[in-house]
Amino acid sequence: MFGDFLNRGKHGQLDFENIDDLEDGTPIVARYNNREFQFGIYGEGYVIYQDCWQTKAGVLVFSLEQSSIEGFFEDSTVYEYTPDFEFDKKKAELDSQKKELNAKQKTIEQNSNSIASKKASLATDRAESDRLLAELTAQNKQYTEFRNEDSALIEQVESEIQAVISGVKPPDEITTAVAGKTSQKVEAIDQSKSDVYSKSDAVLNMKYPVPGKHGISAGFPNYSSGKYHGGIDFPCATGSKVVAAQKGVVITVKRLNYSYGYYIMIYHGTDSQGRSVVTLYAHNSSILVSPGDTVKKGETIAKSGSTGNSTGPHCHFEVRLNGSRVNPKNYLS
Repeated sequence: MFGDFLNRGKHGQLDFENIDDLEDGTPIVARYNNREFQFGIYGEGYVIYQDCWQTKAGVLVFSLEQSSIEGFFEDSTVYEYTPDFEFDKKKAELDSQKKELNAKQKTIEQNSNSIASKKASLATDRAESDRLLAELTAQNKQYTEFRNEDSALIEQVESEIQAVISGVKPPDEITTAVAGKTSQKVEAIDQSKSDVYSKSDAVLNMKYPVPGKHGISAGFPNYSSGKYHGGIDFPCATGSKVVAAQKGVVITVKRLNYSYGYYIMIYHGTDSQGRSVVTLYAHNSSILVSPGDTVKKGETIAKSGSTGNSTGPHCHFEVRLNGSRVNPKNYLS
């Protein structure tokens, strides 16, 4: 504690002659051969000091001793010692800073361990992402193959629809163009006996196909993505009523697992310009009519669903004039 007093303390060398000027309790230090020090407390002609020695067995022994002032001065230089409190303050600050640095070092080590752990976790996540990407790529390739196959089927369905509308196929020969799919025939329409319009624009005054559902999720002629969309979609719960938009004769009923899914086509006659008017109702869950049936405006013909190429339950509704798709909203009221 006192060995460094020459560097730390404010001290002045004492002469034996002026020792009586010291106040009782004054700290003094005796210095021997420039390296050994004894610290004592002066009081009324004697000094109480700490002594230390080593026994033959190598044990250090510390003790408090009392000496006369003359003995304390013998063979030594004596100094009055005043502790340097500023040094102690700085030392305390340094100790505090050291403690703070140690704490920061510990935090850095902990953060380093955490970063290493996160890097390992990220490596695992990346491996999983790579696996999922490879799986998704394979699925996308398979989807593309299915889509190409589906596109061919859709074109086949559209070709058949056009054949029905244009009369390329006699009505009594209309069947699905895809082998193995459920289909039904329709007898030739005797317009004179059927409840359809002939050269009247009244045929174009149509009812919404899903009662009470006027909001649309996809319009004509494009989806929000920009892809062509030949009708309008009315979102509704599966099993909702789907009704005939106008009176007419059912000319096609198909139950497919692609394209329009379960769909119906109704022939309504011709408008004032002689154009044939046909409506189409797709993605139904069930169909309640058969080809050749005469239906009234507003009559239930199916239950809505999500069959075929569909992302959710809805009724896909189309209006075709002479086989060409037109915007159905222009004819609904």
